Amino acid sequence: MKTRGTSALLRMALGAVLVSFIWGVSSFFAPGRSSADSTSVPSQHVDDVFDIANEEYKAGNFEDAVRLYQGLLAGPGPKNADMHYNLGNAYYKLHEYGKAIASYRRALRLAPRDEDIHANLRHVRSMTVDKIDQPKGTELLREILFFHYGVSRPEAEGIFLCGYFAAALLGAVCLWQKPRFLRLLAYTALAVAIIFVVSTVTRVYRAANPNEAVVVVEEADVHTGPGDNYMVSFDIHDGTEMETRKRQDGWFQVELPDGRRGWIRASQLEVIS
Repeated sequence: MKTRGTSALLRMALGAVLVSFIWGVSSFFAPGRSSADSTSVPSQHVDDVFDIANEEYKAGNFEDAVRLYQGLLAGPGPKNADMHYNLGNAYYKLHEYGKAIASYRRALRLAPRDEDIHANLRHVRSMTVDKIDQPKGTELLREILFFHYGVSRPEAEGIFLCGYFAAALLGAVCLWQKPRFLRLLAYTALAVAIIFVVSTVTRVYRAANPNEAVVVVEEADVHTGPGDNYMVSFDIHDGTEMETRKRQDGWFQVELPDGRRGWIRASQLEVIS
């Protein structure tokens, strides 16, 4: 009995260390904010500025709305999906489809099940020049890993914590009570905790190393190497989505969903971080 109890306490202690590790990693990789950013909005004025930005949007002053939404997102206050969503709408009205797509995709990271965001993203994608379908395997993977793509990072962190503490509590109860269903519940909670801690760590890593980007100029040349002196392989247009592979001297090596690769100026892309 003493050995089993010690082992259980050890497992719980290791779990606590794991929790601390996750939060430490999240804090370490979280992007820093510059206090010198003059365009940012102080946190105490976020609601007021958000309302003003919405009024500018309703009045058709889309450029002013964009500046205000950008100021909100650059500030120290909390960010929410509505800010990114409304910014995407303003960019759409300005016919800046690449920037609209980037904003909608950022909104989906915070509200992955919001149908309005999904609908607007589909609509803007339908307006782009380059129609490049995602590989079927990508859509299948998203369906299989619904627990990763269908929840936001804060939700994943919350589910992990609930799963961990439920497993720890049920594991402690099982030291004195040994019904089979309690052990089954404990193992289920542990499995949920493991799944969502992996999901959380993956999100933290991808946030620290973003590799998804979208073209934000009307037309961009894709070269065979990182420079204008290299041959142009093909052209892509505003709103084309891709993944970045390397960065060199102000150029990105990119890969399109259909497998084509090349180099494009970094200034012609917006990385979805």
